[in-house]
Amino acid sequence: MTSLEAYQLEHTGSKHTHSERNVIYFHKYNFDISQVDYKEIKEREEIGFSKEQVLAASIVANEFNEGDYIKVNGGEYNFTETDEGSRYLQQKISNKQIIEGILFLYPHLIQDKHIKSANNIITELEVDFMFKVLAEDMTDFESNIASILGSTTKLNRQYWGTCAYLPTYAVKKVWEREIKDKSENSVHLTSDRKDSKIYTEIEVLKVNISQVYGGYNVSALSVDGNRVSFYSSKEDWRDSEGKSYKIEAKVKSHGNVWKQEHIKETRLNYVKII
Repeated sequence: MTSLEAYQLEHTGSKHTHSERNVIYFHKYNFDISQVDYKEIKEREEIGFSKEQVLAASIVANEFNEGDYIKVNGGEYNFTETDEGSRYLQQKISNKQIIEGILFLYPHLIQDKHIKSANNIITELEVDFMFKVLAEDMTDFESNIASILGSTTKLNRQYWGTCAYLPTYAVKKVWEREIKDKSENSVHLTSDRKDSKIYTEIEVLKVNISQVYGGYNVSALSVDGNRVSFYSSKEDWRDSEGKSYKIEAKVKSHGNVWKQEHIKETRLNYVKII
C-alpha cells in the first residue's frame, strides 16, 4: 500500500467514517465541497446566503461537532485502532467546513428551530454591540461581528469563519453575564485566625497556563459570591474548570477582577484542596 492509499483509506467507526483527511459524519454526511462542480459553487455564491442562513448553519455545525468549536486548518485528530493497525485519523473537521457543506450540499439540515436560534443570537448581539460600534476600539473579531450584524442581503463569505464561532461565543457571553451578576457583591476576604488561613468552597471559572512560571493561574467564585484568584504549580488544577472544591488558603493581596474594576477580587496563595 502506498502512502497516498493509506492517507485516503477510510475507517468505519461506531458513529462516523474517518480518514486522515476527512470525516463522513454518521457515515453519510460528507461536507467536503471539493466534490461539487466549481461552477455550481460559484452560481450558488452569486445568489448568496443571508446572515440568518449562515448562522443557522453554524448552529447545525456546532451540533455535529457535539458543542465543540473546531478551528479552520485545525481539525481534531486521534490515534485509532483499525484493521490496518493504529492510525492517526481525523475525528472532527472544522466548523467552517461543515457550514460550507451544509449550505452547498445539505441545506435541508437547517430546520426552523435553527433559524429561530440564529435570530435570537443576532438579537442578543445587536444589544451587546449597540454601543461598541461607537467606541472605535473594537478588535478585528468584534469588527467582523459588527459587519455580520450590519449585513442586510447576502453575507460575504469572508465572514463565515466568524459565524462559525458565534454559537460558542453566544454561550460564552451568557455565561460571563451570569458570573458577573453573581460577582456584583463580591468583597475582599480576610482572616481573623492566628494562622491567617481562610476556608471556603469555590467554583473554578477559568484556568490558564502561566506563560512565565509554568503551572496554572486559576480564577474562581466562592459559594458566597466572592471572586478569588491564585497561582498553583499543582496538576490538580489542570482540568478543574467548572468543578467545585473546598479549599484552605492564605490571603496574598486585594485587588479587582481584570477588565471589571468594580468587582473586588482576593488574590490567594498556599491554596490546598481539602
